[in-house]
Amino acid sequence: HGELGRRMEELRESEERFRTAFESARIGKAKAARAGRFLKVNEALQAMLGYSERELLGMNFRDVTFPEDLEKSGEQAKRLLSGDLASAEFEKRYRHKDGSTVWALLATTLLRGAGGRPLHFVSEIQDISGRKRAEQASAGHAAGVIRRQAALLGLSKLDLADPNATIRAITEEVARTLAVERASVWFFTEDRSALVCRDLFRGGPGVPESGVSLE
Repeated sequence: HGELGRRMEELRESEERFRTAFESARIGKAKAARAGRFLKVNEALQAMLGYSERELLGMNFRDVTFPEDLEKSGEQAKRLLSGDLASAEFEKRYRHKDGSTVWALLATTLLRGAGGRPLHFVSEIQDISGRKRAEQASAGHAAGVIRRQAALLGLSKLDLADPNATIRAITEEVARTLAVERASVWFFTEDRSALVCRDLFRGGPGVPESGVSLE
């Protein structure tokens, strides 16, 4: 009886430590049933996704997963259930309650009971939206540098003997570098009776070739 009591006390203490670590963690934590329904969520996950505990406990992980990441998430869950994976870690997108996208690094494992019977998933969800925004900004900057370098290379090959062609080519290179759809020039007719807008660059078929004429 004494040995049983000691083990029960150790189990109780272990569960209390888990509960404290789960609830006080600064990153999102969740316990989910094999079918994906949330069984327990901490405050960090609630704040990350904008839902209350009551709301999340009435939802499945699929309800808050970005549509394009559903297949990847489902495939990882299947591999954990089949025993093909002991744990999984991957990036995925969640949908915040306000409709915005939350990028996260998900680390999940499947707890098993006696005989290896699957019990539930335990996951850690770390918000990496800030890092993703920085990566996208860096990629955009790099793309801009490449566009500018290509523009300079193109300008270096211009035939300056034809001024009109040179002006159009320079305008096109600048417009493409700045990612604008249309670049135009306004000028007076020879008799100065009208002010005419003429396109030097069109970024797409839906952009008119010429603009208005003011008389």
